[in-house]
Amino acid sequence: MMAILGLGPLPSFAETPNKQLEIEVPPGMRAITTQTGQKISIRFVPVGTAAASASASAKSVVSPNPAEAGATAAAAGSDDSLRARLKQDIATVNLDRPLPAAPAFVALDASPETVTRPTTPRELAASLVNGVDRQGILQSGIAIETAPYALLFGKNVSLEDYQAQTAAGFMTRLAYNTGLSIGTTKAADDSKQVRLAVGLSVTIFDKGDARLDPDFIPKARATFQAHPLPPLPRNATEAERQAWLEKQHQAAADIEADFEKYLEAQRRKAWAASSWLIAAAPTWQADDGRTDHLRGDGFSAWTTYAYGFEEFPSLYGKLQFIGHLRYRQGEHVIATDDATHQADQDSFLAAGRLRYGSPELNISAEAGYIRIWHGLEGDADAFRYGAVLEKKISENVWLTISAGEDLGGIQKQNQLFAIGALRFGSEDKPQLKDPSQ
Repeated sequence: MMAILGLGPLPSFAETPNKQLEIEVPPGMRAITTQTGQKISIRFVPVGTAAASASASAKSVVSPNPAEAGATAAAAGSDDSLRARLKQDIATVNLDRPLPAAPAFVALDASPETVTRPTTPRELAASLVNGVDRQGILQSGIAIETAPYALLFGKNVSLEDYQAQTAAGFMTRLAYNTGLSIGTTKAADDSKQVRLAVGLSVTIFDKGDARLDPDFIPKARATFQAHPLPPLPRNATEAERQAWLEKQHQAAADIEADFEKYLEAQRRKAWAASSWLIAAAPTWQADDGRTDHLRGDGFSAWTTYAYGFEEFPSLYGKLQFIGHLRYRQGEHVIATDDATHQADQDSFLAAGRLRYGSPELNISAEAGYIRIWHGLEGDADAFRYGAVLEKKISENVWLTISAGEDLGGIQKQNQLFAIGALRFGSEDKPQLKDPSQ
């Protein structure tokens, strides 16, 4: 090979499986690596002794990406490194709060709970429902929910903008916590009838929102600072570099474990915090199951307010009361014993729900009054009571089961119901622009 300035042959380069470059130092030479900004320079100089020459023949590993190499050589305890680690860790945090009913299922009266919980929505969630509905018909259905603004623009929202106690901050939170869902149900019998709803919900406020917790970022910073990492020597050997990386991985694991303890404490306090939601959803149905035959079936509008007993330390994080008001207009109903007997009724529901337990397992009792206009039996009153069990199956997966009874109203006899739902959610991430700045 060619020689340059009499220093011997050019070094040989070969790409290793981990996409780093192996630089074989020529015999009798030693490598000196320097860095200026993102530029890395490697030069070879003669060594003075045979022992040094033998030592210098060992292989050194250098990243082919100057930015990666510069990050490796930088002091890990620096402010830049701390911010990068803080941003990465918070971006992967899973707040993992219980999943509420999809607004589309609420409009179709197909959710297990009559009184839905107000809370900030996930980027993406899905619900499967099955059971005997409140008209005594076996139903199955699926709903998909998303938070469009959070999904599309959430990474461009700073924590400062989100927390701002100004009109702009309030509007940012409204947009971020607006959920859109679509759900459909079908009777599991010979009937081909399909019902469809598109729900829009807006969370006005949620005291369980970790993004609004003033201690969230300070606690994260304190956790990182409690596990400092010494800088990597500029001319570290491969063995020193590997040892440094092992220390870095251990520090990251310690940081994650410590911060998870803090998050767990926050989840236990915030799962049943005070919050307020408003929502609306138009509905459609097709008697023959064809989407091109869907016809309007009125709309629903509702509001739900939850009180988390924050002023009572012995109850906060354990008990929650939820009040719910819902108006349903133009619902097409058919008598179960006579398909020719039909009506387009309006109704109003006022209900309450008391929840007790923990984020992993909680039970509820709920009761409500229903006023019906222009129903199958004309104007009527009905009452509903039930119990709800909510169980966390695994991370971001929840099972909700309810059973109860409707008394009076359009039914000629009291009607029992039992509905179950399995809910899946995307990672419940803070997902806000660099929280370390």
